[in-house]
Amino acid sequence: MAIVCGGRGGVMAAAARGASEGGGISIGILPEEDARNANEWLSVAVPTGMGELRNAIVARSGVCLVAIGGNMGTLSEMAMGLKWGKPVFMLHGDIALPGAVAAANANDLLQKVVNSLLSWR
Repeated sequence: MAIVCGGRGGVMAAAARGASEGGGISIGILPEEDARNANEWLSVAVPTGMGELRNAIVARSGVCLVAIGGNMGTLSEMAMGLKWGKPVFMLHGDIALPGAVAAANANDLLQKVVNSLLSWR
């Protein structure tokens, strides 16, 4: 299974690095028209030229969404995921969205995500 993220730094880079080091695939949906800001661990960088509108692609692409923190881009992805009926899991979120499942720590988050993926169609 591949991960889809925003493709840049911070949590997005950490997710891509984890996927890469674990032998997985990471796809970065970038807001710019080119890949110059893509993190080095992406398997595939997709420059969209869409700015923040690319958050909809990120949210639509996942089986479930994992949110770390709660900046505006993350919140928009969470809200769209919830609107589309996708499981949304969060860690260290400042704002709780109705329907998003908060995790107590990284191990709890991983367990919730694994359970969701194992029950996926």
